[in-house]
Amino acid sequence: MSNVFFGQNADEHWVKLGKYTYRISLEEGYNYENNFNYFSLNISHKNKTQSIGTRLIFRENNTSDKYKTKIDESHPPDPRSLLRDGIVIGEGKIAVDEKNKIITNTLIIYEKENTYSYDKRIQVYKQKKDGFFDVVKISEYNNGIESIILKK
Repeated sequence: MSNVFFGQNADEHWVKLGKYTYRISLEEGYNYENNFNYFSLNISHKNKTQSIGTRLIFRENNTSDKYKTKIDESHPPDPRSLLRDGIVIGEGKIAVDEKNKIITNTLIIYEKENTYSYDKRIQVYKQKKDGFFDVVKISEYNNGIESIILKK
């Protein structure tokens, strides 16, 4: 049996996987390098927290304006000043396979920043004996072509 979790607000949810019970919560963050906000899903167990994937990536209105100021005319504009504002960039979904004790995070990118960025990224986590999760596979897709980044 498989469950899919959708984060709708910052409330926490509890899920049992194997013999462990986990608290799943959303955490907001900001990526300064690429000028976007995100919500990531975290899983907590025994006072330790581990990120298990991105739920939503978005850029707020007028955030690119703060990067429009140039150092001087000899320097090119900051690439972040050219990005579109007020958009959802990507959305992630988390699927839990209770039988095999696996969590799969699928992140779909709607608004690519460049042609070499991935369209979709899949991360697979397997439960360890201590209750936490190891990444066992990371795949990225660009224009439908899969690239395996990590496979254990």
